[in-house]
Amino acid sequence: MSNIILELKEITKTINSNTILNCVGFRLQRGEIHAIVGENGSGKSTLVKIISGLYTYDSGSILFEENEVSIKNPSDSIKLGISVVQQDPFLFDHLSVAENIFVNNLPVKNHLLKTINKRKMFHKAQELLDSMEFPIRSDIQVGLLNLGQKRMVELAKAFCQQSKVIILDEPISSLT
Repeated sequence: MSNIILELKEITKTINSNTILNCVGFRLQRGEIHAIVGENGSGKSTLVKIISGLYTYDSGSILFEENEVSIKNPSDSIKLGISVVQQDPFLFDHLSVAENIFVNNLPVKNHLLKTINKRKMFHKAQELLDSMEFPIRSDIQVGLLNLGQKRMVELAKAFCQQSKVIILDEPISSLT
Protein backbone atom coordinates (compact mmCIF):
# COMPACT_ATOMS: atom_id res chain seq x y z
CA MET A 1 0.00 0.00 0.00
CA SER A 2 1.29 3.42 -0.98
CA ASN A 3 1.78 6.14 1.59
CA ILE A 4 0.21 8.71 -0.79
CA ILE A 5 -3.19 9.84 0.49
CA LEU A 6 -4.01 12.66 -1.96
CA GLU A 7 -2.70 13.24 -5.45
CA LEU A 8 -3.69 15.80 -8.05
CA LYS A 9 -2.59 15.20 -11.62
CA GLU A 10 -2.55 17.88 -14.31
CA ILE A 11 -5.43 19.87 -12.80
CA THR A 12 -6.54 22.70 -15.09
CA LYS A 13 -9.16 25.33 -14.29
CA THR A 14 -10.29 28.20 -16.46
CA ILE A 15 -12.68 30.93 -15.33
CA ASN A 16 -14.04 33.44 -17.88
CA SER A 17 -11.34 32.46 -20.41
CA ASN A 18 -8.68 33.07 -17.70
CA THR A 19 -6.52 30.01 -16.99
CA ILE A 20 -6.23 29.98 -13.21
CA LEU A 21 -4.53 26.57 -12.90
CA ASN A 22 -2.60 24.96 -15.75
CA CYS A 23 -1.66 21.27 -15.37
CA VAL A 24 -1.04 21.53 -11.62
CA GLY A 25 0.24 18.46 -9.82
CA PHE A 26 0.38 17.86 -6.09
CA ARG A 27 1.10 14.83 -3.93
CA LEU A 28 0.48 14.45 -0.20
CA GLN A 29 1.71 11.50 1.83
CA ARG A 30 0.29 10.46 5.20
CA GLY A 31 1.75 12.50 8.03
CA GLU A 32 3.14 15.24 5.80
CA ILE A 33 2.52 18.94 6.21
CA HIS A 34 2.75 21.20 3.17
CA ALA A 35 2.52 24.93 2.61
CA ILE A 36 1.61 26.31 -0.78
CA VAL A 37 2.99 29.79 -1.19
CA GLY A 38 2.34 32.25 -3.98
CA GLU A 39 1.23 35.72 -4.90
CA ASN A 40 -2.38 36.88 -4.67
CA GLY A 41 -4.25 35.51 -7.66
CA SER A 42 -1.83 32.64 -8.26
CA GLY A 43 -4.54 29.99 -7.80
CA LYS A 44 -3.91 28.74 -4.26
CA SER A 45 -7.51 29.21 -3.11
CA THR A 46 -8.84 27.89 -6.41
CA LEU A 47 -6.90 24.67 -5.85
CA VAL A 48 -8.31 24.38 -2.33
CA LYS A 49 -11.84 24.98 -3.66
CA ILE A 50 -11.38 22.18 -6.21
CA ILE A 51 -10.23 19.73 -3.53
CA SER A 52 -13.13 20.78 -1.28
CA GLY A 53 -15.71 20.41 -4.05
CA LEU A 54 -16.69 24.08 -4.25
CA TYR A 55 -15.25 24.30 -7.80
CA THR A 56 -15.01 21.68 -10.50
CA TYR A 57 -11.89 21.39 -12.63
CA ASP A 58 -11.77 21.37 -16.42
CA SER A 59 -9.26 18.56 -16.83
CA GLY A 60 -6.90 16.35 -14.87
CA SER A 61 -7.60 13.85 -12.12
CA ILE A 62 -7.73 13.53 -8.34
CA LEU A 63 -6.68 10.36 -6.55
CA PHE A 64 -7.51 9.71 -2.92
CA GLU A 65 -5.86 6.71 -1.29
CA GLU A 66 -4.80 5.54 -4.77
CA ASN A 67 -8.34 5.60 -6.21
CA GLU A 68 -9.47 8.14 -8.77
CA VAL A 69 -12.32 10.15 -7.27
CA SER A 70 -14.81 12.71 -8.48
CA ILE A 71 -15.31 15.57 -6.04
CA LYS A 72 -18.37 17.42 -7.31
CA ASN A 73 -19.47 19.09 -4.08
CA PRO A 74 -18.32 19.60 -0.48
CA SER A 75 -20.24 16.51 0.65
CA ASP A 76 -18.05 14.33 -1.62
CA SER A 77 -14.93 15.81 -0.07
CA ILE A 78 -16.19 15.29 3.49
CA LYS A 79 -17.18 11.66 2.76
CA LEU A 80 -13.62 10.97 1.59
CA GLY A 81 -12.24 12.38 4.85
CA ILE A 82 -11.08 15.79 3.67
CA SER A 83 -11.81 18.81 5.89
CA VAL A 84 -11.23 22.29 4.56
CA VAL A 85 -11.06 25.53 6.51
CA GLN A 86 -11.73 28.18 3.87
CA GLN A 87 -10.45 31.77 3.89
CA ASP A 88 -13.92 32.96 4.85
CA PRO A 89 -15.62 31.12 7.71
CA PHE A 90 -18.55 28.96 6.66
CA LEU A 91 -20.63 28.77 9.82
CA PHE A 92 -24.28 29.07 10.73
CA ASP A 93 -24.61 32.28 12.75
CA HIS A 94 -27.98 31.28 14.27
CA LEU A 95 -26.57 28.04 15.75
CA SER A 96 -24.34 27.57 18.78
CA VAL A 97 -20.62 26.94 18.60
CA ALA A 98 -21.21 23.28 19.52
CA GLU A 99 -23.89 22.83 16.86
CA ASN A 100 -21.55 24.27 14.24
CA ILE A 101 -18.68 22.01 15.32
CA PHE A 102 -20.86 18.89 15.13
CA VAL A 103 -23.10 19.97 12.23
CA ASN A 104 -22.09 16.91 10.17
CA ASN A 105 -22.04 14.48 13.10
CA LEU A 106 -24.53 15.43 15.81
CA PRO A 107 -24.45 13.09 18.82
CA VAL A 108 -27.77 11.23 18.93
CA LYS A 109 -29.53 10.35 22.19
CA ASN A 110 -32.21 8.13 20.68
CA HIS A 111 -31.48 6.61 17.25
CA LEU A 112 -35.12 5.68 16.65
CA LEU A 113 -36.43 9.19 17.36
CA LYS A 114 -33.19 10.83 16.14
CA THR A 115 -33.06 13.17 19.11
CA ILE A 116 -29.82 15.04 19.72
CA ASN A 117 -27.87 14.55 22.92
CA LYS A 118 -27.29 18.25 23.54
CA ARG A 119 -25.56 17.77 26.89
CA LYS A 120 -22.99 15.46 25.28
CA MET A 121 -22.61 17.77 22.27
CA PHE A 122 -21.92 20.88 24.38
CA HIS A 123 -19.59 18.95 26.70
CA LYS A 124 -17.54 17.39 23.87
CA ALA A 125 -17.35 20.70 22.02
CA GLN A 126 -16.13 22.47 25.16
CA GLU A 127 -13.51 19.78 25.75
CA LEU A 128 -12.26 20.22 22.19
CA LEU A 129 -12.16 24.02 22.46
CA ASP A 130 -10.33 23.79 25.80
CA SER A 131 -7.81 21.27 24.43
CA MET A 132 -7.02 23.71 21.61
CA GLU A 133 -6.83 26.54 24.18
CA PHE A 134 -9.57 28.51 22.40
CA PRO A 135 -11.29 30.85 24.91
CA ILE A 136 -14.81 30.29 23.58
CA ARG A 137 -17.89 28.80 25.24
CA SER A 138 -19.56 25.99 23.28
CA ASP A 139 -23.08 27.22 24.11
CA ILE A 140 -22.72 30.73 22.67
CA GLN A 141 -24.39 31.63 19.37
CA VAL A 142 -21.82 31.89 16.55
CA GLY A 143 -23.36 35.14 15.30
CA LEU A 144 -22.13 36.81 18.50
CA LEU A 145 -18.48 35.92 17.83
CA ASN A 146 -15.89 38.12 16.14
CA LEU A 147 -14.08 36.94 13.00
CA GLY A 148 -11.09 35.61 14.91
CA GLN A 149 -13.30 33.52 17.18
CA LYS A 150 -15.21 32.20 14.16
CA ARG A 151 -11.89 31.06 12.70
CA MET A 152 -11.21 29.17 15.93
CA VAL A 153 -14.60 27.44 15.63
CA GLU A 154 -13.79 26.48 12.01
CA LEU A 155 -10.47 24.99 13.13
CA ALA A 156 -12.14 23.05 15.95
CA LYS A 157 -14.77 21.79 13.50
CA ALA A 158 -12.09 20.51 11.11
CA PHE A 159 -10.19 18.69 13.85
CA CYS A 160 -13.40 17.26 15.32
CA GLN A 161 -14.27 15.44 12.11
CA GLN A 162 -11.19 13.23 12.49
CA SER A 163 -10.39 13.73 8.85
CA LYS A 164 -7.62 12.02 6.96
CA VAL A 165 -6.62 15.33 5.34
CA ILE A 166 -7.10 18.83 6.74
CA ILE A 167 -6.57 21.76 4.40
CA LEU A 168 -6.26 25.27 5.81
CA ASP A 169 -6.71 28.16 3.39
CA GLU A 170 -5.27 31.14 5.29
CA PRO A 171 -7.18 30.13 8.44
CA ILE A 172 -5.26 32.37 10.80
CA SER A 173 -5.18 35.54 8.71
CA SER A 174 -7.58 37.25 11.11
CA LEU A 175 -6.13 35.87 14.36
CA THR A 176 -3.78 37.76 16.64
